[in-house]
Amino acid sequence: NDKADIIIINEKKCLTHGDFNPKNIITFDNGFYIIDWEQALISSPEHDIGNMLGHYLLKAVHLGKQEYTQAYKVFMEAYGGGVDENLIKGHMGATLWARVNTRAKAQYLTPETKKKIEEVAKQYLDECKQHLPIVPTPS
Repeated sequence: NDKADIIIINEKKCLTHGDFNPKNIITFDNGFYIIDWEQALISSPEHDIGNMLGHYLLKAVHLGKQEYTQAYKVFMEAYGGGVDENLIKGHMGATLWARVNTRAKAQYLTPETKKKIEEVAKQYLDECKQHLPIVPTPS
């Protein structure tokens, strides 16, 4: 199989949003709502964290703005730990790859930015492979 399909195995499971990204958070003066739950699933907490941080990184690369890198740091500090950073990187890589190569493409990316995003996605997925148990998906 020439595809790079993988399953990332993790023992921790919980209810996850499935499409956790900045567009699905509505903020107001004293709180926030998380909306758009139709893709909710039982998965690892790193799934949602990686998706959110992948979106921040996508914007940071696309716009070249440090604010998104800072948002990444603030998000991780606020989350408070207890998660596997290598697994987060794997999910970030998958999110970035999807935003360049699937029907969920970020239409605003230039060819140069797409290339950068693909390089970062590959780096994160390769790092994840080195540290976590990964098995090929069935054909």
